[in-house]
Amino acid sequence: MKVESNLSEVILRRIDILEGMEIHTEQALRMGADNALALVQTRIQQEGLGINGQLTSKAKSKFGAYSRGWGYNRNKRGFQTGIIDYTFDGDLWRAWQVLSVGDKEALVGFTDSQISKISGYLEEMHGKAFGLTEQEKEMVLASIKEYLVSKITA
Repeated sequence: MKVESNLSEVILRRIDILEGMEIHTEQALRMGADNALALVQTRIQQEGLGINGQLTSKAKSKFGAYSRGWGYNRNKRGFQTGIIDYTFDGDLWRAWQVLSVGDKEALVGFTDSQISKISGYLEEMHGKAFGLTEQEKEMVLASIKEYLVSKITA
């Protein structure tokens, strides 16, 4: 997932008084990327939702929302089975990080290539999840704009 912005260029072009003033786009993009991470993780873990709705199993035989075998395994270990939440040993969410931040873009994803492969498998099985919904994109963009405006008026 990539969070991009040309806000600093747009703002600088439209507001002449900002010429020569330092705009903290890197910090704004880092904050936006952190917000994106939290929004995606919360949506999946708390609601079992992917980008286009409920995450579902393709399995014919199910235990709760999961395939029969995996649902049984989760239940045996004390994990909920009502929604697909990608929470088991914590490795996936520990690897879900801001990968890089520049003055025009921030990249988020998985720091571990094996976990990244697992996330691809999970999306194949349950639907796209590791991206932003349209509403989440608007929220992230609004947070970036708010941060930049706060730095301009400070």
